[in-house]
Formats: sequence, C-alpha cells, structure tokens
Amino acid sequence: MQAYMDQRFSAIDRRLDAVETDIRSLQAQIRNIDGFAKEIDTAFERIAQLEKDIAQIKQQLLST
Repeated sequence: MQAYMDQRFSAIDRRLDAVETDIRSLQAQIRNIDGFAKEIDTAFERIAQLEKDIAQIKQQLLST
C-alpha cells in the first residue's frame, strides 16, 4: 500500500512541477501584461497550497 501511495504522490508531484514550469514560462512571455500577472500569482498560490496539502497527507499516511 505504501509503495502505491508513494507512486501516486510522485506522479502528482511531477504534474505539479510541470504545471509550475509551464506557468513560469508563460510568466516570462507575458511579464508586461498586468491581468495575466495576477492570474499567475493566484495559480502559484494554489500550487503552494496543493503542495502543503500533499505534504500533510503524506505525513498522515506515514504516521499510520
């Protein structure tokens, strides 16, 4: 079960990393457009929260 969970979390981590890379690329391309900057900041905040949630879930699974 632990190996399965590790595999799933690794897949989620890879997807989040890919999304973050894509967003950073977009940010570089549209740096001067204010409306997109706010959306990008919001996306980064959401990614950070997801990463925290994943860390908490991992911690809970490891303590059981």
